Amino acid sequence: MFDGTPGETVAFVAKSDMDAWQEVYAVAANADGTLRRLSIGGPGIFGHSREVPEVAEDFLANAADRGTFPQGVAQHAKADNGMSVVVSQGDNPDYDPDRVYVLLKLPPEPQTFKVVIGWKNRQGEEQSPSRGE
Repeated sequence: MFDGTPGETVAFVAKSDMDAWQEVYAVAANADGTLRRLSIGGPGIFGHSREVPEVAEDFLANAADRGTFPQGVAQHAKADNGMSVVVSQGDNPDYDPDRVYVLLKLPPEPQTFKVVIGWKNRQGEEQSPSRGE
């Protein structure tokens, strides 16, 4: 939990520090108040536009270095009720796992946003989901 200024954009990152959890295989978020699974890297289920793009980690790192990180994420991830989610793909699964970036444009009133992430081994073994609030 944190305090912020309404209208301000804040960013969060989630990554795995465990060797066996290198790849994100599922993301769910509650931008509109209902927790829904999002489609990673493609169109949403049944034609909905809820999708989480996959972007190279180098692209986001360069955007952060240039001070254009929010614009870089917005270029790839459509905001849904003030929340944008993007998965950055690590180059080397042994040293550079995927990361999930969440950008929030803080609403005028207090609100709780939730994101649930499913991780797996790049060789296909599913692991337990992690949960962020």
